[in-house]
Amino acid sequence: LNKDADNPGSLPDSLVAAGSRQAWGFNVIQDAGEEVNQGRLGVTWEGPIAGTRGEVSGYGILRSLTNPIPPTIIELDRLATGLRGQIRDGLALGGVALEWTGGASLDFQRDDRLNFENDGGEVGPITLDQLERVRALAGYLQLHADLHPRLELQGGLRYDHFRFEAEDRFAPGTPEDASGSRAMDALSPSLGVEVDVVRPLGLFANVSTSIETPTTTELANRPDGARGFNPDLEAQRTLAVEAGVRGEVARRIRYEVTGYRAEVDDQLVPFEVPTQPGRTFFRNAGSSEHIGAEAFVRAVLPRGVTARASYTRTAAEFVDYTPEGADLGGMRIPGVAPNQLSARLRGERGPGWIEIAWEWVDEIPVNDTNTAHTEAYSLLDLRFGARDVQLGSFEASPFAGIRNLTDEFYTTAVTPNAFGGRYFEPGPGRTAYLGIRAAWIRP
Repeated sequence: LNKDADNPGSLPDSLVAAGSRQAWGFNVIQDAGEEVNQGRLGVTWEGPIAGTRGEVSGYGILRSLTNPIPPTIIELDRLATGLRGQIRDGLALGGVALEWTGGASLDFQRDDRLNFENDGGEVGPITLDQLERVRALAGYLQLHADLHPRLELQGGLRYDHFRFEAEDRFAPGTPEDASGSRAMDALSPSLGVEVDVVRPLGLFANVSTSIETPTTTELANRPDGARGFNPDLEAQRTLAVEAGVRGEVARRIRYEVTGYRAEVDDQLVPFEVPTQPGRTFFRNAGSSEHIGAEAFVRAVLPRGVTARASYTRTAAEFVDYTPEGADLGGMRIPGVAPNQLSARLRGERGPGWIEIAWEWVDEIPVNDTNTAHTEAYSLLDLRFGARDVQLGSFEASPFAGIRNLTDEFYTTAVTPNAFGGRYFEPGPGRTAYLGIRAAWIRP
């Protein structure tokens, strides 16, 4: 992978209200963007292991990044490797059919990070030189039981342990040496049940827990400007419950409706500081709550036409959150759309296909105090192409399309809690593209 991209930055409401898609001037002056070179290699083996079905996989990643942002130029060289293995088998216990899966994984990451002052897009004095190491160890066990022809039970248990180490090479062996380590772990159980009430109508419910640690970048970006890892940033932990119904009508219509609630402790919240605009830092909220519902339907229509539609409702709010002494309990979490609706209509004839896609996104809060938000918008896309066209020893699938067919002005992404009110990242206007996927067919 080779990518060289500019970063136009986010804009304030005054420019967005005027319909501007311009790049932010300071981002242009500082030549903000990123250049990435990455290679990845993976291998997987499957076969019998001591009478069970086994799978072992490994991977390696090399990544080089040069990332000028307005206050800083970041240079990062990453080496990441990992090994995963699992076995699965079945057995009968008391007349109940059981399937079990057990596995473990071990992942390593080594980041060589250099930060420099950004002097008009040129490398300035060095501000950070540190070696960062991450080790992640996980083990899990999953059980699936057919308690009745119409009743299935699933359970799981997973343990994760993460260790982050920072070696400060900027001031080693001095009182300013910021070397140190952080450790985070969690035991995450899960339980699920599915009932076929009247086929093909089914009910299901799940409860699960999970952990999400900060990344090394989030730990290394310290609001106080210090080196090393942020000692105050913790992993966020989630307890989620969901229940729903799924089924079919006349074998032509499939549907699923799900309701969920998630309680998050120490939610990771992005923000910026006046001294380093354009650089994202993170802090923990005490707790937050996400309550929502999702609905999906797919219909097979005559003449090779299929239709899909989905709706998502999310009420995401802080429960316990007091940054800098301000009580923000009850405020909506920035960056989360409360309502989203999408639909697709696809027609196929022979190898050819054409698809029309529509999406509507509700207004999104962009800061913790909910004093600003994006405007709701809708987008229309058109795509068409052909599948599996034989070209000698190759099988080709050409495709083309137009994104944002009606040239809608909209905000494609937000920068939550951005300094100076620059929350909004305008999306591109009407855009055409074309491409081809090709595969060599072995004789």
